[in-house]
Amino acid sequence: MIHLISPMEVEPEDEETFLDDWKRLADWLQGRAGFRAARLHRSTSPSAPFRFVSMSIWDDQAAITAAMGDPDFLALSDSLATPRSPSVYEILEEVTGTG
Repeated sequence: MIHLISPMEVEPEDEETFLDDWKRLADWLQGRAGFRAARLHRSTSPSAPFRFVSMSIWDDQAAITAAMGDPDFLALSDSLATPRSPSVYEILEEVTGTG
């Protein structure tokens, strides 16, 4: 599995619209082959440069490429209208807590 991580800049006055648009995109992703999950994180600091970080889990790069090439994906992701820097990451190590 691989992770697509997208840090996003969202102006405070655009937050509500952004959240609605992100949910629409996430709903669309649920039906895509190879898509496993998505999470949206919000910084607890309003002054963080990337107020939101979206993380999605995919089976492989081919699944991401297929979804991102779909015209519906392009239209939905363009509606987010935020500066973002998506990149694909693979998990190298994982540590879990004992308590």
